[in-house]
Amino acid sequence: MSGNRLPKVLMLSGSRRCVPPTKSANTISWLLQSFVDHATQMDAHIISQWDDSLLCVEYDRERYIHVMPKTEKFLGKLVGILPYRVRSWLFGIADPAVIAYYLGQALLVRCLKPDLVIAHIAYPLFRISRFLNPGVKHVYYFHSSNLAGYPERFIQDIFQYANGLVSISQLALDEVQAKYGTLPMPSRVIHNGVNTEMFNSVNVPSLRTVARRKYQINEDALVVLYAGRIHPSKGVDRIVNACISLRARFPSLILLLAGDESFEKSADLSFGHQLRQDVQKYGQNTVRFLGWLPYEQLIDAYASADICVLASLEVEGNSMFLLEAMACGLPVVSTAVGGVPEIVLHGETGLLIDPSQDIAVGLTQAIGSLLEDGALRRRLGVQAAQRISVNFTSRLMTGKLETYLIENNLI
Repeated sequence: MSGNRLPKVLMLSGSRRCVPPTKSANTISWLLQSFVDHATQMDAHIISQWDDSLLCVEYDRERYIHVMPKTEKFLGKLVGILPYRVRSWLFGIADPAVIAYYLGQALLVRCLKPDLVIAHIAYPLFRISRFLNPGVKHVYYFHSSNLAGYPERFIQDIFQYANGLVSISQLALDEVQAKYGTLPMPSRVIHNGVNTEMFNSVNVPSLRTVARRKYQINEDALVVLYAGRIHPSKGVDRIVNACISLRARFPSLILLLAGDESFEKSADLSFGHQLRQDVQKYGQNTVRFLGWLPYEQLIDAYASADICVLASLEVEGNSMFLLEAMACGLPVVSTAVGGVPEIVLHGETGLLIDPSQDIAVGLTQAIGSLLEDGALRRRLGVQAAQRISVNFTSRLMTGKLETYLIENNLI
């Protein structure tokens, strides 16, 4: 470093969405933007995928850099010449379009000459960037809870070449160490952080009446909310069945499903179709599909809700849905999978369900206990909001990242 220049850090998005966020963006887009917004010890820049919606947005083009469609198309044609097995061995994935996007980011890194590169989410992105930029320090920022489930050659590649490893879940690091031994690089758990200017318990009460009117919900209704992918791994069908079964005890119960089965890349259209058919048969008065909501509109869904529920069956890092719901002062019900117990304290900020037990029964009991006890809902909701404001804001997480990088001489 020279003079007072802040270290230049490039963040690479493994998600094929744009940053800064637009209506086509996802949670990762907002998380990455928060690092730029709150960074004080590093000169942070983000490379993400271009989206035409950015044409209508004013943003700092030095901070937010994009892989353009022409570049991706050209690189995709080159990569597509390679046989499937060769692509898979070289890059860790075989999809030419995704490889082209990651290659485009790695080539931009060469041009921008950063002090540090942080590859988010995707191991192949870390692999490609590190290979094309061997003279730069590289940190892999892992966003799920199943790092130990990666193929061994991926883990060994990370062990050999990563200068640092960040996980959003302590469970992920513990399981890797249990399987492979002590990590050879400095590592740190940095949970996801909530934008508490957007999601907070202070603003929600004033939004409730308007939000319920927007979704045509009576003021006396009891509303359960799920927001996320309509996918079997999220246990959405179990949430639906639990709420339908509870309708006899709670006639005013409404379940809102904010999400879509086709928006994300890993779509399961048959599951979504079957779920909608089942709702038509058995739960028309109970279940309402809101469709995919732009991120900034989720606050209306939270403001309408009394309880938020997640029933993931296997992998869950730090669900932004649960974090945002808690920030809004809502009690949560969730299966205790992945990193969820690191966020949700059973009996204090929500209710956790043992995934080894009958999840359907557990969901019905937990949701039912909150529906019938308004005082319990309020107590858990207040404590949930306090937990987020003290421990899990985006500003706090940016500070933790900077401290980790500085303490380990990564910047």
